[in-house]
Amino acid sequence: MALKREIGFLGLLFVSIGSMIGSGWLFGALYAAKAAGPASILAWVIGALAMINIACVYAEIGAALPVPGGLARYPRLTHGYMSGLVISWIAWLAYVTVAPIEVQAVLEYAADYIPALTHTVQGEVELTPLGILSAAILLLFFCVVNWFGVKAFAETNSIIVWWKLFIPTLTIAAVLFMKFETVNFTQYGGFFPMGFKGVLTAVATSGVIMSFVGFRGAIEMGGEVKNPGKAIPFAVIGSVIICLFIYVGLQVAFIGAIGAEDLEKGWHDLAFKGISGPFASLALAVGLVWLSKILFFDALISPSGTALITTSTTSRLTYAMAEKQFFPNVFLKLNRNHVPAIGIFINFVVGLALLLPFPGWAAFVGFISAVGALSLCSGPIVLASLREQNPDLKRPFRLPFAAVLAPSAFVIATFVVYWTGWETNYKLFLTVAGGALFLFLYNRFKQGSSLNLHLRSSFWLALLLIGQVSLSYLGTFGGGRGFIPFGWDFLVVGSFSLSIYFFAVSTRLKVSDMEAV
Repeated sequence: MALKREIGFLGLLFVSIGSMIGSGWLFGALYAAKAAGPASILAWVIGALAMINIACVYAEIGAALPVPGGLARYPRLTHGYMSGLVISWIAWLAYVTVAPIEVQAVLEYAADYIPALTHTVQGEVELTPLGILSAAILLLFFCVVNWFGVKAFAETNSIIVWWKLFIPTLTIAAVLFMKFETVNFTQYGGFFPMGFKGVLTAVATSGVIMSFVGFRGAIEMGGEVKNPGKAIPFAVIGSVIICLFIYVGLQVAFIGAIGAEDLEKGWHDLAFKGISGPFASLALAVGLVWLSKILFFDALISPSGTALITTSTTSRLTYAMAEKQFFPNVFLKLNRNHVPAIGIFINFVVGLALLLPFPGWAAFVGFISAVGALSLCSGPIVLASLREQNPDLKRPFRLPFAAVLAPSAFVIATFVVYWTGWETNYKLFLTVAGGALFLFLYNRFKQGSSLNLHLRSSFWLALLLIGQVSLSYLGTFGGGRGFIPFGWDFLVVGSFSLSIYFFAVSTRLKVSDMEAV
C-alpha cells in the first residue's frame, strides 16, 4: 500500500505556513524583546534570511527527490548508514518536540481563565495533573484527525491557516492604530540595549528559529504532493517570506505599544503583566478588549494547527526511518486511509511524555530551536554531494549560486546551534548520542555483521557533533565559559563549520555504493 499524492500547490504552502504560525507569534515577540530590545526586529529578519537560504537548498533536493520523510532519507543516500541513522534521529527529535510545546502554549494561555491547568514552581510554569490530562486530550485529537488521511488533514489545515493568517494581521493593524510610542525604539538603552549579541541570542532562544523552521513540513510531505517539482520550491520559499512580514509587523507593533511603566527596569527585566499571554494582555492595556478575547481564542487555534501538522509530518518521518531500516518494520504499516498509523500512535505517546521534563514554553523553545537547526545541517552537504554523484538527476528547481549558498546554509545552521548556548547544547548532544547509540545497537542486533556502517563517509558527523558541543562550552552564549570572546567566535565557528562542510562533501559515498532514496 503506497502513500497517495493528494496535496496541491496551496495545500502544500499551507502545510509550511501552518507549521510556522503557532505559539511563536503568541510568545516570540515578548521573549525576543527581552533578549534584544527594539533590535529584536532584526532578529526576525536575520532568522528569515537564514531560513530562506536553507529552504532554497531543500527546495532543490525536495523537488528532485519528492519522498515522504525526506530529512531521514537524503543523508543515507549520499553518506551511508551511520549518517542516515544519526540525522534521522535528530530530525525525528526536531519534529516530535513541536506538538508538546504547542500544547504547552495552549494551556498556558488557557490558564488565565482556567487557573487549575498550571501552577508556578520556582518561577517556572508547569502543568498540573488537570493540565496533563488536558494535554493528553489535545494530543489525541491531533492524532485522530491525521488518522483519517492526508486529504482530511489538508482540508482541515487549510481552514485553520486562513484563520492563522488573519488574526496576526488583525492584531498588527489594531495595536498600531491604538498606540505606537516611537520613544520605545530609542530610549531605555537605545535600539541595541543588549548589543548585537542580544540579537543573535534572540534568534536562537526566543522562538525566532522555531517560528521559521516549519518550512520543512513541505519537504516531509513530498511523497504526497501532486506536482512536487514546482509545488515544493513554491511552498518552502513562499512560506518563509509570507511569515517574515507577519512576524516583523508583530514585533514592531509589540515594541511600540509597551507602556513606560513596563520598561522601568529595562528590556531584559521587562515587567509585562500577564506574561503567559503577552499580546492578549497588551491588547487589554491599550483598550482593545474585543481583540484580547479573540487572541485568547486564537491561543487554542494557532498552536493546535501547528501541532496538527507536525503530528502528520512526524508520522511520515517514522515511516521513512522504517523504510531505511532504522525503525522496526511495523512503522511501515499504513491504515485503510493510507496513513502511517503506528507513527501517529508513537507521536502521541512520546509527545505526552515530553511534557513532563520541560516546565514551560520558555524553557522548551531553546532546545527545539537547536535540534531544529541541527537537523537541517545535512541538507547543504547532500546537495553538493548529490551534484557530484548524480549530475544527470532531473532537478525541476536548480539552486543558483549553489557553490556559495550551500556552504553558507551549513554555516548558518551551525551558528544557530552555537547561539543557543552551552546549557541547551550539552543536553541536546547527550540526547542525540544516547538515541543514536540505542538505534545503532538495535539495528546491529537485527542485521548482524552484514550491516555496512559507511564509517568513512559518516566521520564528518561525529566531528560536527563533538565540535559543536565543545565550541558551546568555550563560547559566551548560554552559560559558556567565555574562552572564545564574542566577535572572535564568528571566525572560530565559521572556520570550523566550513572545514566540516568541505570535508563531508569530499568523503561522500562512491556512486557504486549509493542506494536508492
